[in-house]
Amino acid sequence: MYAKSERYIFRRRAKRNTQVGRRILVENTGWIKLNRKMLDNPIVMKDSDYCSVWCLLLLLATHTEIPKVFKGEKITLQPGQLITGRKWLANKLKIDEYKIQRILKCYESEHQIAQQMSTKNRLITILNWHEYQNTAHQNEQQMHNKCTTSAHIQECKNIYLYFIKKYREQNLKDLKSKMRFLRELKEDEKYKQLSESEEYELRNIILGE
Repeated sequence: MYAKSERYIFRRRAKRNTQVGRRILVENTGWIKLNRKMLDNPIVMKDSDYCSVWCLLLLLATHTEIPKVFKGEKITLQPGQLITGRKWLANKLKIDEYKIQRILKCYESEHQIAQQMSTKNRLITILNWHEYQNTAHQNEQQMHNKCTTSAHIQECKNIYLYFIKKYREQNLKDLKSKMRFLRELKEDEKYKQLSESEEYELRNIILGE
């Protein structure tokens, strides 16, 4: 009976770890901008810990709308928002947990972030996110780099839809099969014509379902 209980706990942990790994794989993609004006911000540059926390918040914030659960309710994170916790940030950055709290409170009082608290974590909104990242211009530039004519833009969209249809037809259920399918797509010459945003959305659809 004890052995069965141990196996059950192991399976539960393995399933949870797989789900966490899958979520990290999907979300930890892309890049952000760091404006040199940040060097003139006395709050961010107060010390290395303040700077580290600010950069990590920028890295963790979503740049597109994604569904999440906060306070037991389904919400949609907007660009510039993230859900995290004081303990997690402290462990990630190797900074004292109470200093993390002081830094976040300072950023909030200086109107750089807004916070909503729960018993388990907190929803952080980076104020003026679009000024920091200028995502509209970024996406436009990415599309311009790969699709410079109207005909080519339409071709890129058709390729994107083609891959989506191909994925639906496969009816893949497990993560291993989805990862293998994604690798096969990348070997297709047509895949190289996708914009960075289309590649990101395609990965989200395949790995996120």
